[in-house]
Amino acid sequence: MKPVIKNKTATFQPQGFLDANNAPFIVETQEVELFKKRKDIEGVFVSLKKVIFFNKNGIDEILKRLLEITKDRKELIIGFTDYDKRKFETLLKIFKDNVNCNLFENQKIASLFTGEAREENKNRKIIVYNENTEQKNIIAVELIERGYSTVIAKNREDFEKRKDNFDIAIHRSYLGLYNQKVVAKIKDNAIIYILRNFIDSEFQNIFDINYHFNLLRVGFKLFIFDISHISSMNIHGANFFAKLVTAGAEYNATFVIAGANEKKITKSLKENLELVGMLFYDSIEKVFEDKNLIESISKSSPSVKRNSAKITKEIVKHLPTFIESAVNTIEVMSGIKAVKKSVNLKPLNIEGDDYFAATIGFYGYFEAIIILIFSKELIKKSCSILLEEEDEIDDLTLLDTLGEFVNIIAGKVKASLAKENINVNITLPRTYQNIKALLESQKNRKGIQIDFQFDKDPFYFYISNSY
Repeated sequence: MKPVIKNKTATFQPQGFLDANNAPFIVETQEVELFKKRKDIEGVFVSLKKVIFFNKNGIDEILKRLLEITKDRKELIIGFTDYDKRKFETLLKIFKDNVNCNLFENQKIASLFTGEAREENKNRKIIVYNENTEQKNIIAVELIERGYSTVIAKNREDFEKRKDNFDIAIHRSYLGLYNQKVVAKIKDNAIIYILRNFIDSEFQNIFDINYHFNLLRVGFKLFIFDISHISSMNIHGANFFAKLVTAGAEYNATFVIAGANEKKITKSLKENLELVGMLFYDSIEKVFEDKNLIESISKSSPSVKRNSAKITKEIVKHLPTFIESAVNTIEVMSGIKAVKKSVNLKPLNIEGDDYFAATIGFYGYFEAIIILIFSKELIKKSCSILLEEEDEIDDLTLLDTLGEFVNIIAGKVKASLAKENINVNITLPRTYQNIKALLESQKNRKGIQIDFQFDKDPFYFYISNSY
């Protein structure tokens, strides 16, 4: 099929049904080879406007062809466009947690993300909303970096109320370049695993143990397993939990099972888990209502490793990617240029303690932890677009917003590395209101520390191995 080429974008426009039988004829081999060579084309999309029906086989076949082009054209923007609510929801179900392309509601929105930001769009006002908070923030930050006047809607109601006052309203779009598979939820620096079905010997095969241990290394202390949706647990499942608790002791971590009853876990299995240190609560809400537990965890001593591994050559090699993603994002969001003050290989060392910080882990191709330390004022300036009314901002709101902001930075690192065919996974961000414990946990570890100044506000970037 011949695509329509306009404004440096090629759009294939299939009609009718899109399945395994006709998908190979949409983006044909000769078109794949053509767009590998055509440097003037900045985006290749498949429009679903005239498609009546599509299924997973059809979408997978087309995406395979589009991804083939990006092997030689890593800067190329690919994906699907021109769909309604029903088609968008179907696409997300097909991709599940692995959206490895871009989804744009229409070609006007797609044009905002391809090539150089177009002058005719720069004066247009844009409002962004997405049910996925991470996507909402990433889309908005990407548009701001491209020079567009962008506002984030607080919620769905706010978006519907205000969208007619904007030139472009973005609701059902998805930047797959920044996708990460989320295997846990976070609330107040606690990791919550939502478990389903039957917990037996097979559970360890579906539980991402590598991700879990990287969460421990990042500094999370409270892990909650919500078993209210499981049918039952046998001794093999209980033994796996016991191993998690035992291994977590090295990190001073606390493990909780919420939503248990005797139908889900027998009295003897519960008693055995309590002996190794597992705590039990009726619900997740009851965990957070236990102020003594929450306070004791927040004051728990940090885990300190005796031996500090040398920082690897791979981390040093890709250090510019980490720094550029962090510093450039802060510059764009705050409107302030960064001044580099010093670079040192040493344990983390900060003067004073009136700062907020966040840690996030990277693992896969290499393992690393980055620590970003901000003053309160710099967080407010950098995260203003993510905040609501500034005069109502308290420390907890700042911490939550900092977590979202650091997640955006990590997503940009992941996307940049992916363009070099380097695949890494990222953990959820762990935030700190008091950095004393954070500094203590790093005292025996050597990493690269770079001190910056944003006007009068200091910013510290630190990276080290995660083991």
